[in-house]
Amino acid sequence: MIERQWLESHFAGRAGRFLEIGAFDGFTGSLTFGLIQADWRGVLVEPDPRAFCRLKSLWGNGTPNLDLVNAAVAARGGLRWFYQDVGAAGDGQTSTLVPEVAQGFAERRGARYRTHWTHAVSVADLLACFGTDFDLVVIDAEGLDWEILSAMPLAAMYGTEVIVAENPAAVADLLAPWYTEALRTPDNLIAVRRSDT
Repeated sequence: MIERQWLESHFAGRAGRFLEIGAFDGFTGSLTFGLIQADWRGVLVEPDPRAFCRLKSLWGNGTPNLDLVNAAVAARGGLRWFYQDVGAAGDGQTSTLVPEVAQGFAERRGARYRTHWTHAVSVADLLACFGTDFDLVVIDAEGLDWEILSAMPLAAMYGTEVIVAENPAAVADLLAPWYTEALRTPDNLIAVRRSDT
């Protein structure tokens, strides 16, 4: 995965701290797996209960430098209807709080969903608990990337050197006042903090 290679090259030889919203199982498609192996500290957030169990199995025992959070993240917290990807062409990686996103994956890729209520923690509460001192923020939130980023105090997050978010077209303008585009793929945008902000 080109994004993971870019991140590992960019941060080579450095330890740091990350926030990954939508960490899935911590391995499949993970952009932070290599950084964790390089002794980075971080917060891994995943709402899907099955994926979180695998995440906890991989990183939950004997990894004190990681905080694992089993919750969805949104601009505002509270109970939210959760569309859990149960497989088929979605491979379980497209769970979402957004019904239109679930419908789109079902139509385009044959993903199948079960629904249930889940707790969404607000961006403000998440950052109040874990701080904002992240070198890297990764957001893979199936339709909520813009909402989550717009709720972050980006202007004040001086130490956040790199942000990776899905849906490049939607998030590029939001990041532009503070970040420069470093890499754009069909799925993700990697942006680096400008030195003048």
